[in-house]
Amino acid sequence: MTAERFAKQGARVLLHGRNKEKGTQVLEEIKQTTNNQNIAYFNGDFSSLSSVAELSEQIISNDERLDILINNVGIGGGPRSKDEREISQDGFELRWAVNYLAQVLLTKKIITYH
Repeated sequence: MTAERFAKQGARVLLHGRNKEKGTQVLEEIKQTTNNQNIAYFNGDFSSLSSVAELSEQIISNDERLDILINNVGIGGGPRSKDEREISQDGFELRWAVNYLAQVLLTKKIITYH
């Protein structure tokens, strides 16, 4: 995993995800396997643009500098429900919102600050 490789090299690594329990578990596993304690986890749901905006604010207030941003969030496949199209909290097609809009928003907000 990319985050683990950076952590092994001593980098400060910021992780995020929508499932706090899983995210915290991954955080602890990386800390254990790399002996790098300079890792943080942020909870955020990319199906909500307001959640992405909050995530960016948390990242910005937590770290004065960000050298690399890896946008590796996405959902694929067909609908997870019986409906033909799934709509995000903001009214966008869900895959478009998560796989594109949310990542562009996070990148723009972080680049604007840094």
